[in-house]
Amino acid sequence: MASRLSLLAVLTVLTVGCSSAIQQLGDNSQTDGGATDAGTSVDGSVDAGCQPASSPSCSPPPPKCAGTDAGCEATFGDLAEGGSSSFGTGLLFGAPVQITTAITVSRLAIVTTGTGKRARLAIYASDSAGEPSTWMASALPSVNLVVGHNEFAINDPPATTPVLLTTGKYWVFVTVEATTEVAQNGPIGPVRYASWSPWNKAFPTTLSPATVAFTEDNLVPVETYVVGDP
Repeated sequence: MASRLSLLAVLTVLTVGCSSAIQQLGDNSQTDGGATDAGTSVDGSVDAGCQPASSPSCSPPPPKCAGTDAGCEATFGDLAEGGSSSFGTGLLFGAPVQITTAITVSRLAIVTTGTGKRARLAIYASDSAGEPSTWMASALPSVNLVVGHNEFAINDPPATTPVLLTTGKYWVFVTVEATTEVAQNGPIGPVRYASWSPWNKAFPTTLSPATVAFTEDNLVPVETYVVGDP
């Protein structure tokens, strides 16, 4: 029975069997409470780093910390805090996210329950079977993880090459430099994971059995999400 299986245990099984952050939102940040796959709009007015979300042009308008030039943004994935599991280095872990409004992706994020070293995230489009396939963008920060919501700017490709995500199913993948406690609070769902060493090697442009030997499973996924401008 697969559920909130420790990702450190997953890494053990695999082992035996075989660039700048724009934002880091800690526990004292105002955040949208709960998971969402429908998208969360964020108002652009800022007060001490957190937005009151008062603009009528943003709907729905829950409060959320964001950058000073955020404007109205859409967020897809799981923002909820709660639950915890050890995520070990040497593991590439991915879960699907449904993008319901076309966006220019600006940040990828992971929710953690403990501090850690660096993380790397990438988003992939799905193939016709719904499996992760085509690399779209990566966030490769140079700073360490903090407790809470860690949002990292897309820097591959660079900001001069914006990446449009049309509506559809995507996959967010993450790998960490050192074992980190991560939030796991959602329902059991499909995930993909594989051994990944060194932890900071380049994400392949195409995911296939020839490039990454994934294990398919159903687990409570690591909480990750996508932020972008509609």
